[in-house]
Amino acid sequence: MHRRFLAALAVAAPCGFLALEAGWTVTELGRQPWVIFGILKTADAVTPMPGLIVPFTAITLLYCGLAAVVSVVLYRQIIRSPA
Repeated sequence: MHRRFLAALAVAAPCGFLALEAGWTVTELGRQPWVIFGILKTADAVTPMPGLIVPFTAITLLYCGLAAVVSVVLYRQIIRSPA
């Protein structure tokens, strides 16, 4: 029974995160096409500023790099930890 509980716990671990993301998705999709209901539509709220692709790409690459570094560090910690 102890092993089954630990297996269930491991499977259930990401459920809280999935519930948060699902709730956010439902909230955002439910209010479309309004940013402010009855006042501002999402199409009108988009910035007309050109050149946003450069900072967006830079920040995305930065976060992907950080995710890779964290993944490598965590993997090394798991491998080096005593069984």
